[in-house]
Amino acid sequence: MYKAVIKKPYNPNGRTQGKQNQLNKTNFIGTAVDFLRMSGLTHYQPPVAVALGWMLQSGRWILSPIFVQERKGDALINEAKVEALRKLTSDPLASIDLGLVRLVLYSSTEMERPIGFNYREPWLMNAGILEQLTFEEAKEHKKSNMLPLRVRHIDAMRRRTCASIGEAIIIDLDSSFPNKPGCGVGDAIDRLVVNNFEVPISACIA
Repeated sequence: MYKAVIKKPYNPNGRTQGKQNQLNKTNFIGTAVDFLRMSGLTHYQPPVAVALGWMLQSGRWILSPIFVQERKGDALINEAKVEALRKLTSDPLASIDLGLVRLVLYSSTEMERPIGFNYREPWLMNAGILEQLTFEEAKEHKKSNMLPLRVRHIDAMRRRTCASIGEAIIIDLDSSFPNKPGCGVGDAIDRLVVNNFEVPISACIA
């Protein structure tokens, strides 16, 4: 199980109770565009929900309660959306789960796929892979052009456009594998799959 690369929320003045900028229904798109430009991530062309997720992870922004208000001047609100907003506000890293961001914005955890918005230019990163990246991982990819291993594994399993170049077997005798970072059975399987090896999964319990 691979953990996403994350960092503590941004706190420029070292304050314990720093005031965060609020994103509302009139400024969230323009602010997201500015954020991507300043972060150097514009070329990824992420969906708005992804961009907002990255913004929330930075710890500098929060979503306004106006997003969970059903109608102007009406006290009627949706409990699921309110709880999602509470979680996103209390823990910026909760926005790694884009389902929470979409629930607050669009009242649905899944992205709608209207005609005209499905296509992404072939030189752009696959949308499904892009949505897996945290803000820190996106910045790291910008520097190194390398996806995190956990995402490369997902990407390889999704695309599988290449023929297998061979088969491999991994034997774990419960020696020192877990004690060396990046040397566990899971790491080895991921590397082989990414390089187009077939790795049948089997277990033998003595």
